[in-house]
Amino acid sequence: MKKKLLNYIVFVFILASLAACRSTKSVQQGREKDNVAELIDKNLKAREGLNALSAKLNVTLLSDGKELSVGGTLRMKRDDVIQISLSAFFVEVARLEITPDYILVLDRLGKQYVKTTYREQAFLERAGLDFKTLQALFWGRLFVPGRGEDVSLSDFVLLSDSSDDQLILQLQDLKHTGLSFTLGRPEGETRRVEFTDTKSSGSLGLSWDYNNYKTVDKATFPGQMVLQLNGMERPMKATLSFSSLKQDDNWAGRTQISSKYKQVSVDLLLKRLLKL
Repeated sequence: MKKKLLNYIVFVFILASLAACRSTKSVQQGREKDNVAELIDKNLKAREGLNALSAKLNVTLLSDGKELSVGGTLRMKRDDVIQISLSAFFVEVARLEITPDYILVLDRLGKQYVKTTYREQAFLERAGLDFKTLQALFWGRLFVPGRGEDVSLSDFVLLSDSSDDQLILQLQDLKHTGLSFTLGRPEGETRRVEFTDTKSSGSLGLSWDYNNYKTVDKATFPGQMVLQLNGMERPMKATLSFSSLKQDDNWAGRTQISSKYKQVSVDLLLKRLLKL
């Protein structure tokens, strides 16, 4: 059961290139434009001063009417690494490590691992899903695929279903992927990121919700993330809840792989996941 949970979670993260388009309108001149620019600026500045994060993690996965939960940790260093460790009975059973150069999935139970670069995976490269994009997702910030958090007002159009409570922006340059952001008013916090695979024949999509923001060294970070993957044979929902958040860089940023572990291909991993 723990291994199935790990596989589902990794599959959700790896497929985060995807979910929803809506009607749009240009951001008008004057007060509306100023308000949108202010929220974008608040969103990006909300993490200032927080460069390394450590937190306890609880992951709950709902799929095919079954619910599974597992504990672990989340550790991140800005512009360097993201590590998610899953554990059972105080022993690490799996690890997901994301760096600017590679993505590593380590299965402690099966003594095997997947290590791949972004260029080796065509769907990652096509969607502009690189380290900067994944970093922005895990930190809960606005981004442009391929550029990360280097964004400006001109990168977005305003969606027609924005309201007094929230602002919904869609990426101006869609290419193969539809991408929209929901920002809360008046603080500009990210409430939802939605992807849609506009190139596939189906309606494969992912929504990434952010809730319960917490203050960490004057910066803000979501206390909960909810990922929902739709359009597959078995829709999946993963809830990541964080506690004991603190600024902490006193941990190894790279995982050393034992010679006892066997490397397997991403294709074999995905084929197995699709059969679950």
